[in-house]
Amino acid sequence: MPSPFDLTLIGIGTGDPGHLTLQAIRAINRDDLVLIPRKGAAKSDLAELRHAILTEVLTRPVPVAEFDLPERDPAIPDYRRRVEA
Repeated sequence: MPSPFDLTLIGIGTGDPGHLTLQAIRAINRDDLVLIPRKGAAKSDLAELRHAILTEVLTRPVPVAEFDLPERDPAIPDYRRRVEA
């Protein structure tokens, strides 16, 4: 049983709920909260897709909260430096 401070990261892969692993589905249904990242208006369809996946795989009510990912400065050409900034 996870401690109350465990965090499980689950990628959506291809975005098809049928492609989630059983391990991912069990984790989603075991956890107390699901966080969905928002990646800006240009990628709003990803948050909608994550909600659709949850609708398919949740077997019990689980609170879902969205959060905004910080935007990386496109003026910094080096990826690693952009992430660190």
